[in-house]
Amino acid sequence: MLAMVFNAFSQQTIDKAKAIDSLTKKFRADSAHIYRFQKLRPYFSIDQRNSFIKDRPVNLLGLQAGVILYEKHTMGFGIYKMGLESRNLPLKVKNKSTGPKVVNQYLNISYATFFYQYPILDSRYFEIDIPVEIGFGNATFTSKDTLNSKVLYTKTFPVFPLGAGLQVSFMPLPWIGIQGMAGYRYMSENSGHGTINYSGWYYSIGANFDFRQIIRDYKFYFIKRKKYRKQLKELLAA
Repeated sequence: MLAMVFNAFSQQTIDKAKAIDSLTKKFRADSAHIYRFQKLRPYFSIDQRNSFIKDRPVNLLGLQAGVILYEKHTMGFGIYKMGLESRNLPLKVKNKSTGPKVVNQYLNISYATFFYQYPILDSRYFEIDIPVEIGFGNATFTSKDTLNSKVLYTKTFPVFPLGAGLQVSFMPLPWIGIQGMAGYRYMSENSGHGTINYSGWYYSIGANFDFRQIIRDYKFYFIKRKKYRKQLKELLAA
């Protein structure tokens, strides 16, 4: 009789150990799936670049959308438009045709780009990328008389930006960090007006959020691990 009770107890212990082992293996497999390597995933970025045109500060607001291939190659399309404050900032020059009269020049630029960036360093805390881009768009140049706001000249013309730079990201936490970028933008144009140089250096700095890592950590810590601990507690109490 004692032997039968002992055997039943032993079998129950073995079955519980198997159930715990099976649960643990499934938890590890599910966790590995959450943090798995992905050949293809979406990419999205809000981009704000500061630059100078004729020694005047301007900013370009942009959105980028694309894909990341094999965790290395980031590519896609971007749309950029000059900020409102930059467009309304006058660039004062002497009007050659009317002598000493001063006119205000206003500029509005918008364009689309195809971009590609590749990491030359990718560590736990730092990532250094080389972004390049090529695009097309248009610009509108307007001159107004300062006395009566009369439009003296206006023209819309195509622009073809080409840029390259260096982007550095510092991630003290896996899902948030600081990102800075600097580079040079060459902009080919045919405005017929030689008073403005559209090419120049640009820079940007801002926060870097890794939403994929946020989603991963949420799934792991708040869903998967919580469920595993609950099931494990139930098995141990049985």
